[in-house]
Amino acid sequence: LAEFSRWLRKRGINDQKVRMVEDCGNGLGRGMIAREEINEGDLLFKVPFKWIITSDAAKKNPLIAGVLQNQNMRSMTWETMLLSLLLMLEDCQRGTLLPNCRISSQTSEWLPYLDILPRNFSS
Repeated sequence: LAEFSRWLRKRGINDQKVRMVEDCGNGLGRGMIAREEINEGDLLFKVPFKWIITSDAAKKNPLIAGVLQNQNMRSMTWETMLLSLLLMLEDCQRGTLLPNCRISSQTSEWLPYLDILPRNFSS
């Protein structure tokens, strides 16, 4: 979570009002705890749109741009297809599913965020 916090700050996202924790208690898993008093309506942090994983972010990936030319992919909604492709490529780049699957030597922009996502969840 420290790496994710550094990733946020590097992108201009100020998370100083909260601290991310591995276990919020009661089996809830990861979460945030206030570092200071927070009043109703206070902004905890703001994530610029360019750092949210969206179909537009997926379209900017050069490998996905090539796949978009494939006619068989046209039956999926654009957003579903693009997000699925982006997450698969990111996972491949990290070597999680296939250890030898390295598409490029470039480091993922999303890695610190993806690393904190749970591998399993109950809801």
